[in-house]
Amino acid sequence: MKKIEIEETNDTEVFSPYTGNCVTGKDGEIIEDDKSLLFVYSGMADSYAYISEQLSRLIVGEIENIDMDDLVAKISHIEGTLMEVDNGWNGINYYCFIDPNN
Repeated sequence: MKKIEIEETNDTEVFSPYTGNCVTGKDGEIIEDDKSLLFVYSGMADSYAYISEQLSRLIVGEIENIDMDDLVAKISHIEGTLMEVDNGWNGINYYCFIDPNN
């Protein structure tokens, strides 16, 4: 798993490195039909904003109860990209992607 650290500006948008699709739509909702998106974790809310079916099949147990550091360790063997976006006082958000063609 590759990790990319980003410091957010006011108009930072996150795009999948595999499909080129933006994670969110115009209203800020997560676009769930992008098969490269594994999960989105909101640092401000301290919870997962999105968990894909692919991730649910990879992890045994309740993902919502897994600490972010533990989840990263559990998926470190997967070929993909984890983006850590520092939102300043809003916390750190995590976006995880895999190649949907593998």
